[in-house]
Amino acid sequence: MTTNFHNKLINLSSILFVLIPLSLISGPFIPDLSLVIITINFILLTIINKKYEIFNSKFLVFFFLFCLMITIVSFFSLNTSSIQSGLFYFRFGLFSLAGYILINVKKDLLKYTLYLLLFIYFMLFIDSIYQYKFNENLLGFKYINPAILGLLVFLAKMKF
Repeated sequence: MTTNFHNKLINLSSILFVLIPLSLISGPFIPDLSLVIITINFILLTIINKKYEIFNSKFLVFFFLFCLMITIVSFFSLNTSSIQSGLFYFRFGLFSLAGYILINVKKDLLKYTLYLLLFIYFMLFIDSIYQYKFNENLLGFKYINPAILGLLVFLAKMKF
């Protein structure tokens, strides 16, 4: 049962990792949610497998001390928004470590991410050519600016 649970967590994290470039189109919430889910899955798998030696890296210790210093400085700051922004920087270090472990476990992960990025760039290229020729993008939105913006800008501006 535990290997099935491990595989489900790794597969979920892998799918979210590959879809991060696509989720950046929607705004900051979905990529941040994906990052947090991947990080939580990584912490769960580390605790279940009791592989704590992953955290013995000097770089990771330095990074966590730096995050602690940023958090302490932001508490003494008069600006309340600095407390909110500096409090959760540690998640990026854990996400980097989780991404490194995921790439080592799933060898095809970078290949799928590359395919998705190539697809996105190809669609932007096709949309830009279409927009240049017909003065509207593939979704039918007319543009007023002289600049060719691409399909993803209109998708990002849409309210779902």
